[in-house]
Amino acid sequence: MPLTAFIAIVIVVASALLTLVALRMTDQGARSCKRSSVSSCRAMPGQPVQFWTMPGERSALPRCSAWLRSSAGQRYGFAFVQFPDRRCRAYIQNAPSYGSRPSSLLATHRRTDSRGRQYVCFEPEPMTHKQLLTVVSAWMDATDKYRSSGTFQTPSWAA
Repeated sequence: MPLTAFIAIVIVVASALLTLVALRMTDQGARSCKRSSVSSCRAMPGQPVQFWTMPGERSALPRCSAWLRSSAGQRYGFAFVQFPDRRCRAYIQNAPSYGSRPSSLLATHRRTDSRGRQYVCFEPEPMTHKQLLTVVSAWMDATDKYRSSGTFQTPSWAA
């Protein structure tokens, strides 16, 4: 067997092994999350809203997400998590395009965590599932209005 063919086989095998290790690490991180259910916030039919307890911000996000509809009928996907210090976050996994509007994190009221994952911006961070669902519902509606008008209106109770 020529040396170049041998090197190509080694590279393919090494790549496959690295992919398996990465998938296993991600799966273990997701399994370390604990699930609890909440049944509100306009969840898509047949898909309950689930919260996951994450050991820390650097953990892998669970693959399970909640699909919600805004008042305008737009579809959003989130991973809802709660950290050991009780902070709750809604990681944005899927959202409609901002179209021609600026999509900066500041303009759209989003933040990123230490791993670059985007979540709904709200200060102080909600401490209960109910508070987070209220924030997410308001964020979805404000985002819909931003896409149509160009102005992101913070709800009066959040100011």
